[in-house]
Amino acid sequence: MKRVLIRDDDVCYFTSPEILDRLYHRLLERSIPVNLSVIPKVSCTTPLPFGSDNPYFDGHLRYEPFIPPSFRGLLHSYEVGENGALVSYIGASPYLAPTQHGVTHDQADLSFLSGEAPLDFRQALLQGKAMLEMAFGESPTFFTPPWDRLSLPAMEVLQSEFQGVSAGFTRRRFLPVSDWGRYLLRRFQQRGLLRWKRCLLVTHPFDLSRFRFPNPRDLLPHIILALGQWDVLVLTNHYWEYLNDWSGWDQARLKPWDEVVSYLLAREDLKFETFTSLEMACRSADAQSKDSDRQDSLHQLRNHAKWRYGP
Repeated sequence: MKRVLIRDDDVCYFTSPEILDRLYHRLLERSIPVNLSVIPKVSCTTPLPFGSDNPYFDGHLRYEPFIPPSFRGLLHSYEVGENGALVSYIGASPYLAPTQHGVTHDQADLSFLSGEAPLDFRQALLQGKAMLEMAFGESPTFFTPPWDRLSLPAMEVLQSEFQGVSAGFTRRRFLPVSDWGRYLLRRFQQRGLLRWKRCLLVTHPFDLSRFRFPNPRDLLPHIILALGQWDVLVLTNHYWEYLNDWSGWDQARLKPWDEVVSYLLAREDLKFETFTSLEMACRSADAQSKDSDRQDSLHQLRNHAKWRYGP
């Protein structure tokens, strides 16, 4: 059975329940979980990273597109808990699972995740976790790095504070040299899971972004293909991409997403997970594997004793 995780990024103070409900109500009505990557305290001054090299740069966009136009450039930050309607909506559903998506999703996050000031990064992470716990009543167990940016110093901090990290392809330079062999084997096998120390790394081959799929009709064929190749597949959305820069729904993208949902609901061989439930399942499987290996070793020792010393 294939494991599938639905993930939506950049959920924050600006996110309305109506947008999330339009995208996911059919899944939630079938008790299918949706993982929400939540920014604890979104900054209005987050510039579009990487300048003109950013795939979303259209010649005039200066700030991150998840910030509504009327807020872009304001010298202010908003905690997600200040959006009472959003907090109530998420808290009312057992199938909406928040994860931590950076801290402020700005240049400070980019510096931290690139490996700068790990002690300051840990402090900022804990502040972000506290904000999410205050809003949703639970501390997040998974971290989703903005822009999929990671580094070995950042991973050292993250593995000590979270049960797991979900990102795009985890590059081998993010891991110690001793783990490169396991990493390359996972890539070759097209498997999306790798445990490093106490942390489960969950990777995905692509996201569902406008940049990756400029023609939204390509979404479903690629998902079908990926489901045939990957044992665990994370489908990463950005809710704001289904809007015309916050001025109404982009029907050209919305209809193909509805078709994806219909396809997923029709598949009976899919198991939908939260990141927390996936980590628990992996931990249980690891324990069973170790127990099986232990039993095999005892069996081999008994057989060796019988051969050498007789019954």
